[in-house]
Amino acid sequence: MQNTKARLGRVVDVELPGSESTELRKVVRAAIELAQATKHRRNGDRRSAGMAADAALLVTHLVRRAIEPAG
Repeated sequence: MQNTKARLGRVVDVELPGSESTELRKVVRAAIELAQATKHRRNGDRRSAGMAADAALLVTHLVRRAIEPAG
């Protein structure tokens, strides 16, 4: 996940620059951290796994929107 985390972080930095995107960058990074932390939990449960999956989907959708052409 570290490589994925680094790649997603780079996409966020490149595609969402500037102060107007500060909050969105924070949300994406927090969702990435949640997914990673949940994945590595020793005694995770179904609820935690579901939330991690939701976080991963959130990241996917936000990054996809970030790289779409404006217009």
